[in-house]
Amino acid sequence: MIEARELFVGAKVLAFKGMVCEVEEIRSKTVFFKEGATGVKFEDLNPIPLTEEWLLRAGFERNWEYTSVVYEKSCMQLEWNGYHWTDGNDGFIVGVKYVHQLQNLYYCLVGEELIFKA
Repeated sequence: MIEARELFVGAKVLAFKGMVCEVEEIRSKTVFFKEGATGVKFEDLNPIPLTEEWLLRAGFERNWEYTSVVYEKSCMQLEWNGYHWTDGNDGFIVGVKYVHQLQNLYYCLVGEELIFKA
């Protein structure tokens, strides 16, 4: 389940028995999607686990200079620590487990939406 405070227009989530949907509108307790679906309650939404496939679709590239799994895009670097993605820096660690969290973090750091290839 996704917390209401984590939702934003453009967030990618799982709805309708695992279908990937993009949030278009948020009302008091209901979310509507670009896919034209009827409203869904917050508690019926699930996050999309962040995987290498999603990072590649978002334009991240693997940096082979590191011994660990590191992907970079713009000013952002994500490192896989075996449990979740972190920003790869020693001073600032942020756990990113889901696609919508990556979208939110990217927007905060870069100031633009993260675009995914089909």
